[in-house]
Amino acid sequence: MSFTWGGTLHPEMGLGLHFELQSADYYEGEEDGFPFTDVIVDDAEDWTQKAAWANYHACTIGPSATNSRPGILVSDGKTAFRFGERSYEFFADPLPVALPDFFETNAFGIYLLGHDAVADHHIRLTEEQDTGCYALNWTGRIALAYVGETDFRYQFRVQAQGVRFDAISLFYMRPDRAKDYFGVDLDPGLSPLDHLKPYVSDPERFVLETRNGELFAVRRD
Repeated sequence: MSFTWGGTLHPEMGLGLHFELQSADYYEGEEDGFPFTDVIVDDAEDWTQKAAWANYHACTIGPSATNSRPGILVSDGKTAFRFGERSYEFFADPLPVALPDFFETNAFGIYLLGHDAVADHHIRLTEEQDTGCYALNWTGRIALAYVGETDFRYQFRVQAQGVRFDAISLFYMRPDRAKDYFGVDLDPGLSPLDHLKPYVSDPERFVLETRNGELFAVRRD
């Protein structure tokens, strides 16, 4: 399992936090690496058959791929978000929701048995003593929307240790992208870190870093 905690600065909405989880491969540990030879269990739901998972490889929960929301919005620029607090509690995509309109506004998406739906997120981060890291407890509910289900029948829980904030993506904060994606005119006289200042309580602790040609703001401890 891999897990990341990051952020995105959006030129219209502000600063959003996003959390992304990827599970181990569904057929990790299978001798042949592909469980199509498993016996089919009669009268069981399709999704419980091991062979049904073979086409989908692994589960990913993370920022929505169907809209441009930057995750869980934590600052609109009027009140700065404070990093380094002892604990955090976040909620996103509360139930009930109406599919398919939900996919225009959801903060999180899921790839489970195809592109399904995930909602009712409750994320709690608690500081681990003297490490600068956090313990994570994340719960939510899943609907198998890819096969037409609309009820969020299934619950998930993620628990992890040693979680550390990674970086804030500045992907949308180039003047050309802000204009092309959202019709927003950014002040060309402001640097990327100038744009970030209203949204974080300690902008002096952030430095710029380029990753695969894209710009990120990384917070120094």
